[in-house]
Amino acid sequence: MYLTLETIQDYLIAKKENKTTFETTFDLGISKTTWPIDKFEALLDKCPKIRNEDIVFYDEKKKEGVKLQISNENGIFSLRKDKNENKPILYINAVKMNVSKDLGIDAYNENVMDSLEVSTYDDVLEICTGAGYKTLLLAEKAKNVVSIEKSKEVLELMTYNPYTKELLKKENVKIITDDATNYAKKSKEKFTKILHDPPTFKFAPELYTKEFYADLYGLAEEGCILFHYTGNPGNKFRGKDLTSATIERAKQAGWKLMKRYDLGIYFRK
Repeated sequence: MYLTLETIQDYLIAKKENKTTFETTFDLGISKTTWPIDKFEALLDKCPKIRNEDIVFYDEKKKEGVKLQISNENGIFSLRKDKNENKPILYINAVKMNVSKDLGIDAYNENVMDSLEVSTYDDVLEICTGAGYKTLLLAEKAKNVVSIEKSKEVLELMTYNPYTKELLKKENVKIITDDATNYAKKSKEKFTKILHDPPTFKFAPELYTKEFYADLYGLAEEGCILFHYTGNPGNKFRGKDLTSATIERAKQAGWKLMKRYDLGIYFRK
């Protein structure tokens, strides 16, 4: 069961109206259910306080609730509920991971899939699994998917996400816990499509280097399309246009520019 601020608001409205039950969602918008107010209040006593974008997972076997957040020496990893989205959004150290606020999660991801022209003949490499939403779409459209994610914390959170927890059971998906630069340098596999979905340059500059692009080029079949997420093209770091600099480094590694648009760049081998 998942509790959010929306769940609490549904409960409070019903309580104010002196109702004995209330309708809400306990699976982050996938379905609606009706619950007794007294039963919900007993459940709330065993959960941490829910604020703003918090998502609390209530384990019915253990009879306790925990926030979907992992904090350790590697950082703070969490799934949060945006008011405009049912699907949880991945945050690392309070930074939202690669979601278009203009399009929304589903529309943006479908846009990327359409531009990549993924088909049942494709072997796809995904750099940075993240929340797993693109990975799930790739699994539905491609022949095989290899997805690289170095953060064990991110992958653990994925198992709690009702929208992606089935991803780990997909037979045509292999999720590898590794540093992407290490995988790209050592792997002998070949791919017809590559989805490079890194954090921003500030957090992962090693995924924006000419050397890394060259290693990806070595994993690409002839004609392979590479989509490279960059974020807003107007963003600058230390006075430099990051998107233009990214294009130049990728071209130096052998990639041919196909097109550039608001949140990413398409290349072809």
